[in-house]
Amino acid sequence: MSTLKVNAIEKKDADQTLTVKDATLTGATTFPAGHILQVQSTTKTDADYNISVAANTTSGEVITGLTVTLTPTAITNNVLVQGMVFIGHSDPDQYLSLALILWRNGAVLEGARADAASNRTRVTSANTYLSQPGLFTTIPFIFQDSPNSISAQTYGIELFHARGTTSTIYINRSGRDTDAAYDARGISTITAMEIAG
Repeated sequence: MSTLKVNAIEKKDADQTLTVKDATLTGATTFPAGHILQVQSTTKTDADYNISVAANTTSGEVITGLTVTLTPTAITNNVLVQGMVFIGHSDPDQYLSLALILWRNGAVLEGARADAASNRTRVTSANTYLSQPGLFTTIPFIFQDSPNSISAQTYGIELFHARGTTSTIYINRSGRDTDAAYDARGISTITAMEIAG
């Protein structure tokens, strides 16, 4: 095996493509700001999670099986967290607004929700009203976090619903979940990407 050591490599012509194959990058390797350095992702395909949530309150816990952990390589780097949650609820004939709140390391990630405004619940993202337990929707979310840390960062999602009485919220299924072609099940995902700062 041979080792080639150089101070710089430049393309001869602007329209040429420089390809490095089977290269191993060391800890001394640096990338310009904005480059993706690593990606961690979790996909939840089961429909085992549900939680009973009182009206106009949060669930108080992250969705089981839908967390992702990433360890930044530098304190100046950011973490882009994004994904989607397939969601339904149990109340018949009850208009229900469903929302998500992003967590980090076991607590609400304050920067990932709206500014305080009196009694209004501060959330990350939400959907339109679901009016029947046979309905379902997917709520997307995206947020760029600056943890300022090289310790492991674990991200997760908390649930919120508005109006009505206590409702059971389901992940990856409708509230009705009839064994028929007209009832669907889906997936939920959460992805964290380290971005060079």
